[in-house]
Amino acid sequence: MSILTITTKTKLNVSILITIVIHAGGLLALQLWGSDFLASLSPYNLLLMALLFSWNEEKNVSILFYFPIVILGFSAEWLGVHKGWVFGNYAYSQVLGFSFLEVPLIIGVNWALVVSGCFVISHYLVKQVLKVDSAFMVVVLTGMLATLFDFVMEPVAIHFNFWQWEGGAIPIYNYISWWAVSTLAAAWLYKLKIKPNHFAVALVVAQFLFFIGIILMIK
Repeated sequence: MSILTITTKTKLNVSILITIVIHAGGLLALQLWGSDFLASLSPYNLLLMALLFSWNEEKNVSILFYFPIVILGFSAEWLGVHKGWVFGNYAYSQVLGFSFLEVPLIIGVNWALVVSGCFVISHYLVKQVLKVDSAFMVVVLTGMLATLFDFVMEPVAIHFNFWQWEGGAIPIYNYISWWAVSTLAAAWLYKLKIKPNHFAVALVVAQFLFFIGIILMIK
């Protein structure tokens, strides 16, 4: 069966399997070879996840629809790195790969992946579980879920030296800003009214559990 004839369900299942193997393998690599080795693989992992996300998009959905979120996330990060605005004062290391204006390019892409996964979860909870037709609730809940994701991600990112905060403390408005930026991005996704990318959900859940596992291992 050629790649052109693979069904949507098969693509999703293959992508989820790859994601589980990669993240479970990451925990094993941390145990066997330590933080530096695992951190060096991070940009390749994020790039692979972005490719799987793109592979699981509907045929009529252009990946360019997510470009405004990439630009929004990257711009917010630039303001943080260079001005100390939005999230606070912090700086990226070289661990996450090629940077432009001192911000790793993969970071903008990761914003789109995280928000997309949280958006699909939020959309399901509001529309299917709560049975409420409310765009406001969907976008606000998306921001809350994305902020929770960042809360779990922060200690892992600092441990692996993805970035470091000035003074070593994470300001509370980092999380407020995460909610604001994520909510704005979610509003864009809601406006698009495209079919949900279910792989994004699997990815966000896998990364969330991955971060929890790392936190437990490094304590």
